[in-house]
Amino acid sequence: MSVSISGAGSISGLDQGFNVTSGNLGIGTDNPDATLKVNVASGNNGVVVQNTSTANIALLGARNGDATVQIGQWGSTASGSTFGLSNADLSFIYTTSYSTTHPSALALGTVSNKPIVFATNNTERLRIDSSGQLGIGIASPGAMLHAYHATTNTIAQFQSGDAGAGILLKDNTHYTRLESTNGTFKIDVDAGQQIGSEVMSFQMSGSERLRITSGGQSKFTVGTNKYVKIYAASHNDEADLGAGIAFSRPSDGADMLSGMFAHSNTGLGIAARDHITFLTGGTSNVSDTEERLRIDSSGNLLLKTGEIDIQGGNKTVKTSAGFLQLGTSGSHHTSIITAGSERLRVDSSGRLMVGTTSPGPTAGKQLTIADSANAGITIRSGTNAAGAILFEDDTADRGEIQYSHNGDYMRFKTAGTERMRIDSSGNVNIGSNASFNPFTYLRFGASQYGAADIRPTDEGSHKVGLSFYTDGTQDTTINPTEAMRLDSSGHLQIRREGVASMSGVDTRHTRYVIRQTNGQEAILGSVFAQGKSGWGGDLVFASKSATGSPSTGLTERMRLLAGGGITFNGDTAAANALDDYEEGSWTPASHNNFNNISSPEGRYIKVGKLVTVNFQFNYGSLNSATAASGIDGLPYSVANDNSLTGVEATGIGFGTNKVVVIWGEGGADIIYFKVGSPLNGSTSSGADFFRGSLTYLTD
Repeated sequence: MSVSISGAGSISGLDQGFNVTSGNLGIGTDNPDATLKVNVASGNNGVVVQNTSTANIALLGARNGDATVQIGQWGSTASGSTFGLSNADLSFIYTTSYSTTHPSALALGTVSNKPIVFATNNTERLRIDSSGQLGIGIASPGAMLHAYHATTNTIAQFQSGDAGAGILLKDNTHYTRLESTNGTFKIDVDAGQQIGSEVMSFQMSGSERLRITSGGQSKFTVGTNKYVKIYAASHNDEADLGAGIAFSRPSDGADMLSGMFAHSNTGLGIAARDHITFLTGGTSNVSDTEERLRIDSSGNLLLKTGEIDIQGGNKTVKTSAGFLQLGTSGSHHTSIITAGSERLRVDSSGRLMVGTTSPGPTAGKQLTIADSANAGITIRSGTNAAGAILFEDDTADRGEIQYSHNGDYMRFKTAGTERMRIDSSGNVNIGSNASFNPFTYLRFGASQYGAADIRPTDEGSHKVGLSFYTDGTQDTTINPTEAMRLDSSGHLQIRREGVASMSGVDTRHTRYVIRQTNGQEAILGSVFAQGKSGWGGDLVFASKSATGSPSTGLTERMRLLAGGGITFNGDTAAANALDDYEEGSWTPASHNNFNNISSPEGRYIKVGKLVTVNFQFNYGSLNSATAASGIDGLPYSVANDNSLTGVEATGIGFGTNKVVVIWGEGGADIIYFKVGSPLNGSTSSGADFFRGSLTYLTD
């Protein structure tokens, strides 16, 4: 044993290895470089502080002023608690401060690249690695906080003694709080900061699947061929709606306003307190969409805009009870469309139109059928039945068009009584004859007596004409007489008055009689062909002003000559006939002296050789102050006799001059104008106009 003492003091009874140097105490070292330095050559115990009384604390402390760091252990029978833990067998490290001016703090760490490890039961439980990452149950944490347990599902538990517990996440500007309060879990992005651009995003595999913005809008995204499953273990259709999504607003004071729910084992129900609305058409978001379809609270389906397009094969629209109603509630029409085109329409007045969108020019017609080609109605009935169109009033059938397949005839009724029948042979009977014996002609029967017929006339050689019969006997017999015939050659014969039959009537002298409304047989006018040679002739118009015989007192008023032309009041000379009339437009053009003609216009009328022209144009200037100014382009040439030379014509405007001398160039379509020298007092009149009218003879 050796003892070396430096400085004041004495040491006795010490074993080998104890050294005091320069105020430093070394145990197991000869050169202590600290106030107390203990070197342990072997074994685990370096410094041991032990209280042999188990009821008392064994304490190792370090003090700087009134701040103390204490490392100790209570006895196994010690009472009380420290840190909320029983003092019995409690080991601890803590700091104390005996003055408020020197608060204490406890720092536990390393100043080198080394971790801090916490272990229990000789097993590492917690580690703070050299980079500051905290690992719980793992020696190599991969994040600032990394918790791991090989067999336990619950990795972390956060508990509060009051009604709520939460976790606050904070970056450099925003807060997010995860909180459980009274059984409600909340995620509060920005935790009341109300910055206004907050987004809650849920991602999988690096892709966003769900987003909720600060305004409450949500966006849900799934991958290709993926779906969202909302599951309910069981439900009772009578008691609840099963799994689903419910929509509500707290301001409405209801837990659920609408939603989508599983209805029965295989059905989907969409529920709403009032109506269900479908909107489309947004360009960038749903704010500018338009309502297209609505189901109201009464179950009515309302198509607001767009159309119903049923694609695929055959489809059926039906009702199992009641009636199926298709229509409009306002002043609109209902249409049926095939192949992209409207085929049927019922307008707001209840009128039915097939093949057209217009009811036609006649008012009051409830059915219109139209087609650019042929149009018609088909009524199909049994081989021994009949098809009919009926016309009714409020009490009974009044009119009918019927075709009977049993007998192959068609009949027509008015006032409930048959009036006309067409039999299977094509014979037509019109009238009140109840027997309806077939005729080979069309008969119009009076209610009491007389009849009028339209009959075919056998002309032989397989030729048939058409004859018209009238009855003027005013008796009860039906014996009409032929009054007019249209033969197979197209000649129309009208029986002359006083002639009993059509035989011997000369159609070249047939007259058309216009009778007075008072029943008198006075001739008001007569037209007949005046025969010349063969079947040719003039057409003469004559009239008389007095009553009397149709054959006397007629005066010729106008004649259409067979060779062309019109004569008047008995003049039959072809040389005097009016045989030419024409009117049209022409374009005046400058012949000489006019400059810069613009907007030329002209009209003309030609009666025989007499031509009347109107003209107008604007001009810029004149070439000469003394030369005559001419225009050409007349619709007809001027007569060779220069008949217009020296004629003074009025109605022609030429600047301030109103009367000009006109002459024509014989055989040409040119006329000349001159007033004094010059025409307008200057060879440059500016933008002036020239207009007027004149009459001349042509060849």
